[in-house]
Amino acid sequence: MTPGPGVPFGPEEELALLEHLARSIADFVLVTDLEGRLTWVNDAVLERSGWTRDELLGRPWQLFLAPSNPPGLAERMARETRAGGFRGDVLNATRSGEEFWVALRTSVLRRDGRPHRFVSISREIGERKRAEDELTAARDAAEAASRAKTEFLANI
Repeated sequence: MTPGPGVPFGPEEELALLEHLARSIADFVLVTDLEGRLTWVNDAVLERSGWTRDELLGRPWQLFLAPSNPPGLAERMARETRAGGFRGDVLNATRSGEEFWVALRTSVLRRDGRPHRFVSISREIGERKRAEDELTAARDAAEAASRAKTEFLANI
């Protein structure tokens, strides 16, 4: 029997729906065990990273971090995730080494009140980063022009 309007899904239907949603969304979804090894990734991760699911599962999540991130970032992310969650912009890298910006959020998945797995959800933000860089450059140019004008007027 198909549920009618307002009739909730059964547990198996809800689980199937949630899995379908997680696999289908454009955001990147990763699940790791407590040691940081990948146990599940959605299709968006595979499409953007160039890795296959078989190549990723069991590998450490840090393989996605671009080498140009600040030193100590991986340790900070792991520490904050274990403490409840990390939020920040991070440079990821594809299998071929292409770097791209993501806005990342991590959280702890609990079972019986104890940490069981870690979940990370990220979204590519290259366009936003480019716009931020352009605004920063425009602000810096305006400030430099203002300083030059002030110095010019002071010299006259």
